[in-house]
Amino acid sequence: MKSCIALVVIVFLTTLTGSFVSAKETITLDNGLLVEDRAVVPLRSIFQTIGADMKWDNVEQKVIASKDTTVVNLRINEEEVLVNGKLYDLDAPIRMIEGQTMVPVRLLEIAFGADIKWDSKINVVTIKLAEKEINVVVKE
Repeated sequence: MKSCIALVVIVFLTTLTGSFVSAKETITLDNGLLVEDRAVVPLRSIFQTIGADMKWDNVEQKVIASKDTTVVNLRINEEEVLVNGKLYDLDAPIRMIEGQTMVPVRLLEIAFGADIKWDSKINVVTIKLAEKEINVVVKE
């Protein structure tokens, strides 16, 4: 009887562990770019994936985005971003490319604490944030 209970517990724990491992949602996007040796990613695609709300101000060329308690203000062609009222420097400017707002991946680290990894062999940026893993293929 004890061995039967032990077997049930082992099977249950193995199944439970597998569920936790696969709980992270993985999304792949193929619209990143390499601009002046910096990876930039599409703001709207990333922010929609993580559930952030966005507003575009065409007159000021500005984006205001929010998720939970984080509010992000950014302007096209600027190398700074305002997060919850605090100004941060970026390593590349925010750009408008073919109608898309493209941001340096560092913005996601600053604004949301994302873990960013760059794989130069395959030109992929991996952005880990909460229960999501976003792989962005970066084209030159």
